[in-house]
Amino acid sequence: MKIIYILIILHLFPLLILAQGIAPPCNPGDPNGNPGCPDGGCPNNPTSGTPTLSIPVPRAVDPNEIIGPAGYDSLKWVSGKQTLQYKILFENDPDFATAPAQNIRIELPIHAKLNPASFRVGDFGFRNLDFSVPPNTTVYTNRLDVRDSLGVYVDVTAGLDIANRKAFWIFQAIDPITGLSTTVDPLKGVLPVNDSLSHNGEGYVTFTIIPVSSAQTKDSITATARIIFDTEETIETNTWLNIIDAGIPNSTVNTVAAIDGNTAHIVWSGQDDTNGVGIEYYDLYVSQDGGPFRLFQSRINANSYDFQGPSNSNYQFFTIATDLVGNKELSKSSAANNIFLGVSR
Repeated sequence: MKIIYILIILHLFPLLILAQGIAPPCNPGDPNGNPGCPDGGCPNNPTSGTPTLSIPVPRAVDPNEIIGPAGYDSLKWVSGKQTLQYKILFENDPDFATAPAQNIRIELPIHAKLNPASFRVGDFGFRNLDFSVPPNTTVYTNRLDVRDSLGVYVDVTAGLDIANRKAFWIFQAIDPITGLSTTVDPLKGVLPVNDSLSHNGEGYVTFTIIPVSSAQTKDSITATARIIFDTEETIETNTWLNIIDAGIPNSTVNTVAAIDGNTAHIVWSGQDDTNGVGIEYYDLYVSQDGGPFRLFQSRINANSYDFQGPSNSNYQFFTIATDLVGNKELSKSSAANNIFLGVSR
């Protein structure tokens, strides 16, 4: 795939070949990464008994993976309002590849429950080189000067194919002498054959995206990338699955009872939206003598609290619930409860 070894045209010498009993050359390798003979176990020459001659074709091969939001618990719950972060990994597999990849194309169909307009290109890297992308980038194009490490320029293009509803990244090696992709040395490219020590045959791209506003709780989101090295077959990554919790929780202060002159016992209840993942904590807000509500205690993992404040004052309370994926109850500005702490007036 990467270097084409030119054989002497056999039809110029058919009589000589047939006279010596030499069998035609075997397949130099297949798309599944199997090598050509003699390492591939091709049959021996029927006359001499020696392995049949084969010319290997250097080629790039890529195992790969996509990693998405870890989410909550084994179902990987995420918020319907959350910015989701993904990373696509690719490698020029040392078990099969024999040459650097000169053109790498990555495609990612955008799931129906994700908003294409929210897609943003993130940082990327290859051959132990990392490249930063400015925040809020929707389309990225650049020519990278990596001649010192790879002997080529690399043209990078990334963005969103709106018509086909898919994100894409293209990495193309460019000959620094001619400025062309067609004249790149076959032993040079974007991604060398990987090795276990330097890991220089590995790369990645990242991106963020947000669920559509119409997403409902228990909707699923999947992401599967497709990666193509040069003219090799398309290889799909694993499929990453998340479950959406789209609703917000709510909470209500049920009772407020004085314990002594400056302490009140507050009890509240709360619930997540139907089928939601559940509430993680509550924030307690207090108003003193009709003043503005202020946060008194955050991240309470219980349904009650003993409040202490200056005596001889009136107090009101409300809570704000947050669920296990970060959905937060809407803010409040008033409370129906009221208690006076101190000496009775």
